[in-house]
Amino acid sequence: MSMFSNYDQRLLDHVTKLHFIGCGGSGMFPLIQILAAKGYQITGSDVLDGSIIQAERAMGIRVTLGHDANNIVGADMVVYSAAISKDNVELAAAESYGIPTVERSVLLGYVSRLYKSSICVAGTHGKTTTTAMITTALELAGRDPSAVIGGKLPLINGYGKAGMGDDIVVEACEFAETFLKLTPYLSVVLNIDNDHLDYYGSMGELKFAFKRFSLMTQFMIFANADDRNTMDTLEPLGRELVTFGLTEKADVYARNIRRAGAASNFDIYCHGRFFTNVTLHIPGLHNVKNALAATAAGADGLIIEVHNDPEHALCDGPQSLRPEKFADMMAKIAAIRPYADRSFTTGGLVLE
Repeated sequence: MSMFSNYDQRLLDHVTKLHFIGCGGSGMFPLIQILAAKGYQITGSDVLDGSIIQAERAMGIRVTLGHDANNIVGADMVVYSAAISKDNVELAAAESYGIPTVERSVLLGYVSRLYKSSICVAGTHGKTTTTAMITTALELAGRDPSAVIGGKLPLINGYGKAGMGDDIVVEACEFAETFLKLTPYLSVVLNIDNDHLDYYGSMGELKFAFKRFSLMTQFMIFANADDRNTMDTLEPLGRELVTFGLTEKADVYARNIRRAGAASNFDIYCHGRFFTNVTLHIPGLHNVKNALAATAAGADGLIIEVHNDPEHALCDGPQSLRPEKFADMMAKIAAIRPYADRSFTTGGLVLE
């Protein structure tokens, strides 16, 4: 049996049918959506029913509750997540039958390379919100992106989507170095904090992982100028950085921040020039920074071309988001509430 643990450009050669163990997880569902849209036959199994499994069944996917060796019969490849035990009966059956297996993060890395532009959002805090903001911007721009998000975004009615455009937005998780399976076209580093040290052992090793992630970026890196760990890690790389933050030392920054209850109103400046005024209906300065990160990735990284329909265009020209449309988008990102998902070791966010 072949067990794929790293990127292989021939990963899905001669594969037509994939079986997903733990298909009810929010990290699995976007991959299932994308691969089903590309014509692959999908089956899955999980131990509990839920809204994701119901959505998969509505797509015509056969999902079995409970793990059984018979579930993988006929599969060309078996996909499993890090949450699946190594002694899982279906994994054991795949080994017995000689069926190749691949861990979810490896498959995600492969899928992300199918797109011209992969925007990968990393950081200890804020990944879900920022990934959702960038996805929303691309969606409203009419670019029809694909997305893999750690929380539910009602605009796309799910944790991700299979778009027909050239872009994919990916929440890039640092847990167990899974984000090192990705090759970003654009990367966003929101912050680096002392999380997952049970795996990394030290902040030095955690920073080194973020350094490796950033060095794999093909085009542009966006970094939080206010986070010392991020700047200490990325500045020595010798790569061009576009920074965001709350002071004028950043390339994209906020001025005149005003708080009213859970809302924040502020002016966004890009490279010293006023961009737009934004009212953000989600609380905290950390979400102001998330909005600045999304602004930076859009204004400096994404060439969002003008669409003939001005109602669906975010910009007036390449690399220049149309300010009023962007501000309107931010105003529609409303409440955030925690969600629990048994396939994740940490919490996430749900944007409504």
